[in-house]
Amino acid sequence: MADTKHAGGRKPTGTVVTLPDGRLQGIITVHGRRKRLPAFPKGTSQAMAEERTAARAEAAAEMPAPLAAEKSKGAKGSVSAWFDQFATDREARGLTSVRDDRGRFSKHIEPLIGAEQMAKVTRAQIVAIVRELDDKTRRGDHAWKTASNVWVLLSKMFRESVSSKSVELHCREDNPCTNVAPPDRGARKGKTYLYPSELTQLIECEDVPLRWRRMATLAVYLGTRSGELDALDWADLDLEHGIANIHRSMDRAHGGMKGTKSGDARRFRIEPTLLPLLKAMKAEGSGVGFVVPRVSDANRGTRLRRFLKRAGVLRQELHAMGEKARKPLGWHDLRATSATWLAVRGEEPLKIMQRLGHKNFATTMLYVREAEQLREGFGVAFATLPDRLLVGANDQGIVQSANFFNDFGVSDGDRTRDNRSHNPVL
Repeated sequence: MADTKHAGGRKPTGTVVTLPDGRLQGIITVHGRRKRLPAFPKGTSQAMAEERTAARAEAAAEMPAPLAAEKSKGAKGSVSAWFDQFATDREARGLTSVRDDRGRFSKHIEPLIGAEQMAKVTRAQIVAIVRELDDKTRRGDHAWKTASNVWVLLSKMFRESVSSKSVELHCREDNPCTNVAPPDRGARKGKTYLYPSELTQLIECEDVPLRWRRMATLAVYLGTRSGELDALDWADLDLEHGIANIHRSMDRAHGGMKGTKSGDARRFRIEPTLLPLLKAMKAEGSGVGFVVPRVSDANRGTRLRRFLKRAGVLRQELHAMGEKARKPLGWHDLRATSATWLAVRGEEPLKIMQRLGHKNFATTMLYVREAEQLREGFGVAFATLPDRLLVGANDQGIVQSANFFNDFGVSDGDRTRDNRSHNPVL
């Protein structure tokens, strides 16, 4: 389903999507912004989800725009008006977290203090927001990490209202968040990673599409973030000297490219055992452009777990769903796998930090401490890759049938459109 224009056309119906855990969730438009509704309980039918989402979408379309008079007052007006300026300023500076910040603000902060004057928000109101976040965490409405992220945004807002480099945001002499205890923290879920033998099972399984086996291998052996791997160009790899230069990432929110998460480029030596695969991949193509084909980012972790099961990698921890202390393996955990392997191999923490682009040394030390308990019987990290991974898809006789494309989550429309542009999205 898709939203439609309300004036002069059909009523808005919203959109219903399927979450990785199988639940359905509605998305509606409220005053020009997309808003996700709470997920429907498991077992809710598609028809019921669409009906309830449509009802919420119609109600939202009839709501008057809030705080219209305040929007023109800038930093001297409401918290909502000030936040709009704050978010716009951050977007202009190229910060990529603004999209998430807007969602956190509209869901958790705006309903409580959005209409208040930014300059008059009190410490008691900040304490009330923290209490509300804690209550939601205890009820299970959201994870404690969500509450923590909202607190980071809230405290940053009021810090900037006092001392931002953008003087137009200044509207207070004090910070009401000072000396307010943050939301309660819960148990941090354990790191999830693959053992060397499990990656070997995956990349040796010919029932898994070759491109996905190669992508998983590159993610582990290079330790790149998902967006960094997608943006990796052959010009970034010096195969003669074995050096990788990671300096940009795909900007999925706005399209095009952006810098790395830390903002810094990093160079490091490519694992010698990875070089034969990179050389084979380069020889198969023109050696110009992206190293890996474009793959839809939607549900990438879900598909990775499906391929692991297909390869017989069934360790329960990798597929755990809905557990408080563990989380299922996601695509980003291939980067965690790389960090763990480096630590198990005994690399110096500072070298791991530089190679992976961690901004905080404490992040690196999480992997080092984990590795201290794992070395015995862990397996050989970054081992020689099997020859079958070096043989191209055409040589293996892989037919790009409908089932082949379905493995990549590509719709018929995407296939037709991308065939026209000669730039397949896989």
